[in-house]
Amino acid sequence: MHRLVVLLAAASFTTSIFGGETSRGERDKQRLKMCTTRNATENVEGCTGAFFTMYIYNENTSECEELPKSICYRGPEHGVFFTLSDCAYSCANGKGPQYCTAGPHEPTNDTCTEKERLWYDDSDSCEPNEAWYYNASAEECQKYKTCKDPWKFPGNVNGFSKRYFCGKKCEGFIVSNINGSVNGSGQSVISCDGKPPAVCSDEDYEDGNDGTVAFFYINDEPV
Repeated sequence: MHRLVVLLAAASFTTSIFGGETSRGERDKQRLKMCTTRNATENVEGCTGAFFTMYIYNENTSECEELPKSICYRGPEHGVFFTLSDCAYSCANGKGPQYCTAGPHEPTNDTCTEKERLWYDDSDSCEPNEAWYYNASAEECQKYKTCKDPWKFPGNVNGFSKRYFCGKKCEGFIVSNINGSVNGSGQSVISCDGKPPAVCSDEDYEDGNDGTVAFFYINDEPV
């Protein structure tokens, strides 16, 4: 609910800014501000409730990256994004991490001869641990088995301890768009019905978690 309120407030804010027709230059100006002028302060005055892992655009690497610490919720109007794909489609031409299209990290189909036990597992079972990976062809996070501890997986592999983390990093990307827009326009390969930073309709895109819609730029050129 907290996130929904923020998104609705942000939608109202952007509507007031882009009430009329906007030129490409105005859109690019707003994109530049949104993607490079960030308010990623960890201790925000009046912040209460949940903290979240968030993502920002790094203009030095031209890629989106995870903030080193969880922060009080900030919205796209602050240059801070709830998922990696939100950031990528808004700021990085839709370019996503290559590992999201890779196979599951350290999978197994058998019982484990050597098993990394989870911190809460005090049994002597040889059954594999449960992990999650992103199936880019099916466009969803799926369970798989591993003899490794998924909580200790590196941050650049297609393997996660929980579905939540899989969705945060990889949902929204597919094999055909992982490298982003081919026109280099700085706009999303997803078309949205609205002025940027546009709010996609439910039919265009949903984040897959709570039904709220994400922020993307309108793409009025073919890719």
